Order: sequence, then structure tokens, then C-alpha cells
Amino acid sequence: GNSYEYPLKSRKGFKVQYVNFNNETQLGSAFSLSAFTEPIIGSNRKLFFSFPIEAGLIKLSKIYDPINNPKNLFFSSPISFYLSVGLQANFKINKQLLLQTAMQYQHISNGGIKMPNKGMNFTSYHAGLCYYLNEPNWQKSKLAKSENEVFKTQFEAYVLGTAKTLSPSNKLLPMMGFQLSALKPLNYFHAIAFSTEGLYNSHKKAFEKNKGNEVSAWEQSILLGYQLSIGTTRLQVFFGYPVISESSTSKNIYQRYMLVKTIAKRWLIAGSLKDEGHVADIFDVRLGYKLKP
Repeated sequence: GNSYEYPLKSRKGFKVQYVNFNNETQLGSAFSLSAFTEPIIGSNRKLFFSFPIEAGLIKLSKIYDPINNPKNLFFSSPISFYLSVGLQANFKINKQLLLQTAMQYQHISNGGIKMPNKGMNFTSYHAGLCYYLNEPNWQKSKLAKSENEVFKTQFEAYVLGTAKTLSPSNKLLPMMGFQLSALKPLNYFHAIAFSTEGLYNSHKKAFEKNKGNEVSAWEQSILLGYQLSIGTTRLQVFFGYPVISESSTSKNIYQRYMLVKTIAKRWLIAGSLKDEGHVADIFDVRLGYKLKP
């Protein structure tokens, strides 16, 4: 097929953010430093939309302390992970000045490295102005892939690693696993994802042993998800269900959020967060490889 065109641009860079949780005694405030990519669709129009995606670290002023701050079950590490996805409307006042308003879903947690770690999910709204020092080219961009290439089912394989602290001993237990995914594109930007992942969950095994239960550490899950893909950056959102798991507490549907970056022609690096009922469970890093269709 021939290559085809979309009015498409993207913004990339770094962002510094200050957050006040309006509860100085228990939650305090925070500063975050994150890298962001912001796919833009319809950039040749007067009004267009973009999708800011951010990942980084956040410094928290107040964390859990069993004596001085026992009610703060959200944060237990002064340095934690920060993730955010959003939808932004952009209105061109002129070719260099934009009026912007956005809604963002933000997440803060230490990924289960230290307990307690309920983490925090919150939605923010903002409005502001964006000024370009140099006039951007708002014309249509030609996409590199042909239509036949875009709609091919793609296969990926990952290995993953993480660790989680066992309370009350505060022993950090390493965990390893894998993921296999099939991605069926709907168009250049969107795809449906089918996946299975296995994890040797040494934390779960030790946790159940402390309660007098002997269980297998192995967990196997199936996942159904959605992917937004812009260039070499992709956001994947999954709903997963453990089909093999001996712990009664892990037989629930969970959410997984993955930010994937292509670092070579076929190699991938990803960060992934698992949520159970909007409570952060495990953060992991993944190294992947694109298999031939």
C-alpha cells in the first residue's frame, strides 16, 4: 500500500510540577520531575487535541510513620514513582500562541517496594497558555508505514523484574516473570492487545507462609487491553485475571498500565504498574523484543 497522511505532531520534553494535597499535617506536598511525550492529532486545525503521557519521580514531604504519621497509608517512600495520562484541548490564538485546557489522571506510589503503599490516584484539571518561540509547521505529516504494514498483527515478548517489601520484616523480595502479547491494530494509532503474563511472586509465597499457608509462588494471568501508539512511544492499558494463583486475595480482576518505548528496531523497554482495586500493588521494568508477524 501507499503511505498516507495525518495532521500529526508531537511534543516531548521534561516537566517539573508542584502538588499541594491540602492536608499539610498528614500528606504535605510534593515536587515531581517527569519526562513526557504528547501525541497531537489534527494539528492543522484551529482546535485540535493532544494526549500528554508522563512518567518520572516525585519527592514527597510527608510519608507514613507508625508514631508521628500513622494515618498516611498512601505514601511510605520519600521518593516514589509518578505516572500521568491526559486529554488536552488546544486552541490556536495565532500560529505561535495556544490556549490549552486539560484533564489528567495522575498516579503516585512506590510500586510496592515499601509498605504501606496504597498509592494515590487523582484527577486534575488545568488551563493555560503555550507560546512557541519559533513558529511550528502545522501542516500534515506523512506517516512512514504503509497501510498494509499498519494493520498487520504484531507479537511481542518481554522479561520482567521487580521487588516488593515483606512486612513487618521489611525484607525486599525479588520477583521475575515474562509477558507475551499479540497486538491487532485498528488504525495507525489504536490497537487491541491480548496478552498473558507469568510471575514468580516470592512476596505472595512468603506472605502466605507467615499466615501458616503453603502456596505456590507462580501466578499466570490473561489480559485484554488497549494501546495508543505514537511513533516509538506507546501507552497500554490492560484488565487482567489470574488463571493460576493459589492465594485467595489475588483472584481478582486487576489493571495494568504500561509505558513502552522502542529503543532499537525491535528492542523495547517498558515500565509497568499493577493496580488492584485502585491500590498500587507492584511496579516492574520490562525488556522486550518484537517478534516477526
